[in-house]
Amino acid sequence: MSCPHLRCSSRCVTAAPIWASPAHRRPWTACVAPLRRDAEGILVAATHPLAGMEMVELREVARHPVVLHPRSANPAHHDFVRDLFTSRDLHASFIERDIALDLSQRLITEGTAVEMVGQSAAVRLPPDVRWIPLAEPIAVTVALVLPTGERPAAVRRFEMVARAYAATHAWLDWSGTPEQASTGGRTR
Repeated sequence: MSCPHLRCSSRCVTAAPIWASPAHRRPWTACVAPLRRDAEGILVAATHPLAGMEMVELREVARHPVVLHPRSANPAHHDFVRDLFTSRDLHASFIERDIALDLSQRLITEGTAVEMVGQSAAVRLPPDVRWIPLAEPIAVTVALVLPTGERPAAVRRFEMVARAYAATHAWLDWSGTPEQASTGGRTR
């Protein structure tokens, strides 16, 4: 999805609401409220040469074909994965699968390739697949983007549930308002 009206500045954004009809478009300010830092790693087959490692260097990952979803399925993640390699002058060979999500993980279970995923994707893996964290601490921040000021009841409820879930799972240690969370607890 493209959001041409989105402009980022100091973790606060100004955007046109995408849920409003054109007659109700007006700029709004939002704050980013982090919920978790999802450590990056790789999925590999239990029989893959990297499967015995406790951690893996990105330069080692680059020596193996890397499965990647189509860019159209998630442009930000697609670019993030490619940039992990190119920003370090590593030349990975990417296998772009023709579907956005392959629940069978066929290319992984066959040992054909590895896949860059966050630790959250390593839940309930089949016994013939394992997740190995990257040696370099690379993580993706998963966050809520919330409007500043008075929030509708549904938004407040969603925020409450998301924060409770994050706290229950010890994802991040923060409290206070989303505005404080986006600045590390400091007020502006």
